[in-house]
Amino acid sequence: MKRFVLLLVFAVACFGHAVSDGFLDAGLDSYSREDWSSAILSFQKALDASGGRNENAQYWLIMAKTSARSYPEALKEVKRFIALYPGSKKMPDVIYQKGRVECMLTLHDESIETLYGFISSYPDNNLIPSAYFWIGENLYLTGRLDDARTVFSIVLIDYSSSAKGEAARYRIALIDQAATQEELLRLLKLSHEESLRLAEEYQKQQKTYEHVIEAYQKQLANSGQDEKIVELNQKILDERRKNAELYDKLTLLQIKNDELSAMLTALNVELNEIADAENASGNSNNSDTSSSIEDNEGDASSKKTRREILEELLRKANNLKALYESLLEQEKLKEGKE
Repeated sequence: MKRFVLLLVFAVACFGHAVSDGFLDAGLDSYSREDWSSAILSFQKALDASGGRNENAQYWLIMAKTSARSYPEALKEVKRFIALYPGSKKMPDVIYQKGRVECMLTLHDESIETLYGFISSYPDNNLIPSAYFWIGENLYLTGRLDDARTVFSIVLIDYSSSAKGEAARYRIALIDQAATQEELLRLLKLSHEESLRLAEEYQKQQKTYEHVIEAYQKQLANSGQDEKIVELNQKILDERRKNAELYDKLTLLQIKNDELSAMLTALNVELNEIADAENASGNSNNSDTSSSIEDNEGDASSKKTRREILEELLRKANNLKALYESLLEQEKLKEGKE
């Protein structure tokens, strides 16, 4: 009887494993087709059929929930895996995924700590370049651009052939472009302030000049000179005033035109570099196990947003440049007529 019970228990266990393996295979098939909801359901069934302890099912449940961007749930599954399978060979990958998921959940300090811990514990793992990349991403997203650039440079220099090499180059280009934008904005602000100051000073000078002209006219009128001489002197003074005004306008407009030309050149360079990085990144193979899909989606979304911002800024700069050139041409035509 006892032997029969043992055989029955063994048979039930074998049947449970067979059922669990069937659900696991179904989950992997759904995962390969990027059918995340079906994959999650199958992996969960595989886990339940094993009494809640199935290392492979638990691992792929993490990957499926991460791919489905169910990050809070994915983080719970990661913590469960770490607690149940501390000696698992999959632990390095799970720790890496934990750092990624924490980044997605904007737990940036926790993510940085997790990923540096991963690098320290598994220095020879093939996900080290990706770990550095996500550390840089955390820093980038929190506005620590100088630190982010340093970390992205590690990926670009030390792991240039990795799948994250071009992604790091792209991020560095964005950081440098942001720095260029900030500097241009600072210069344009200074230029605007200086233009306002010059305009105010010019108005004051004009008033003084008009008073001088008026006094000179009175002096000529009282001196008894011939009316034609007075009229000629008046015309000369008028022409001088017009020339002075025209010169000031042309100078200011030329300065603005030069500034915008410089800005356009810088923006074109940055835009071309980023376009090259995007094209190169699109042709590279991603070595991040099953996380490649959501990595690529996140990078593509960020690239699209930044590229749209750059193109809009470039369009506005072109419009301004065209406006200044038009005004400059009008002033030159007026000068020719006069």
